[in-house]
Amino acid sequence: MTITGTGLAGATGVRFGTAAATITADSSTQITVTSPPGAGTVTITVTTPAGTSKTSAASHFAYTTRPKPAQSISFTPPASGTPGGSAALSATGGGSGNPVVFSVDGSGGPGVCTVSGNTVTYTAAGSCVVDANQAGNGSYADAPQVQRTITVSKKPQSISFTAPTSGALWSSADLSATGGGSGNPVVFSVDPSSGQRVCRVSGATVTYTGTGKCVIDANQAGNRIYAAAPQVQQTITVIYVPQYSGSSSVYSR
Repeated sequence: MTITGTGLAGATGVRFGTAAATITADSSTQITVTSPPGAGTVTITVTTPAGTSKTSAASHFAYTTRPKPAQSISFTPPASGTPGGSAALSATGGGSGNPVVFSVDGSGGPGVCTVSGNTVTYTAAGSCVVDANQAGNGSYADAPQVQRTITVSKKPQSISFTAPTSGALWSSADLSATGGGSGNPVVFSVDPSSGQRVCRVSGATVTYTGTGKCVIDANQAGNRIYAAAPQVQQTITVIYVPQYSGSSSVYSR
């Protein structure tokens, strides 16, 4: 540090409180010194062949803690995942050498993911927010926290649906379909594009009540892990089939 004043030439000593500083340069108006270790606020005094400086408000010096060097985290997680899956987390930290610690941040969706060590596991669809932290030590400050968001999307599921291609008026048929991993039932219904009053559906049975096109929709709902299955349609052509008795008549003229 630099001390300014008058009559400073030939300074023989500078003290910070009771501790001696090291003089590195001096002139009649300026002395450059290296301050000794210390704490709190102390008084600086300069001694020259003419004597020792008087104490004033300008001669007080306050010690402060030297700021620790900063450190930072580089953290790039997976961009996305699906429920039931997992991924390894990796990050590099700063000079303290302390490990980067991962945790689930409360700002994410509840129950979307869990973190154990360096592994994130996806348990439901939503936003998984992961925090990365690195502690400091005697030489380095704590690294600023880094947050990253992983989008967890529901798994897809699909329906396999087979229906008759045609049917006779006033008859009925069973409908059958298998769905995806959600385990929810496949639900059948008559699509609005069907001909008016051509058919009706009850549970897994379709009954033909008029001639024309009977369009059946098959749907399966999703859950926390699986998305709703894309709707599947089947078209049944309903025809009139004449009914014949088993006898015949012969006419003569």
